[in-house]
Amino acid sequence: MHEPAAIDPSCSANPNAEAGGDIRTSPMPVLALSREAGMQIVLDARIGRQTYHSVRGTLTSLQRFADAVLAASRRDSRTA
Repeated sequence: MHEPAAIDPSCSANPNAEAGGDIRTSPMPVLALSREAGMQIVLDARIGRQTYHSVRGTLTSLQRFADAVLAASRRDSRTA
């Protein structure tokens, strides 16, 4: 079994730190979690105020991302 990914507390503390699109209003900072999991975030396009990103990574980084999302979701459900 693999170890769950550690989540940097600054990620969930500042979801508005992400740039562009619905990510800024999302309760979970998806791009920051992706970056911390070791994935590469690429800015594909910016049209007006909307930004479009691609996220690339290994299966291992995808698993770390999934673990981080689950951990953040569990943490958020405990504080709700």
